[in-house]
Amino acid sequence: MDSTAKVALRAMIGGGEIGLGLFMLVGGSFNVSLWSRLMLATFGFGSLFIARTCSVLLDWPTITEALIREVVIEGLIFFCLLFGVLLTALGDRNAH
Repeated sequence: MDSTAKVALRAMIGGGEIGLGLFMLVGGSFNVSLWSRLMLATFGFGSLFIARTCSVLLDWPTITEALIREVVIEGLIFFCLLFGVLLTALGDRNAH
């Protein structure tokens, strides 16, 4: 993969993550519920985590340490978001 493609790919992924983070921060001021914001982030990071994990497994012999580190970090983010979804669901259930 040439450097232009790498820069474009990083910009797409990074831009998506920044946009998602801003949506999580200011979505409440646009009457988007916490549940909706958490679910969007969970599905976004979950699909990214699954796609990267599959690509690492397919190219295993040539994978760098940095790619494995990215998969681990995205996996941690995904599972933290899942925990947030669980806590939100439990909090909503106890509130009613």
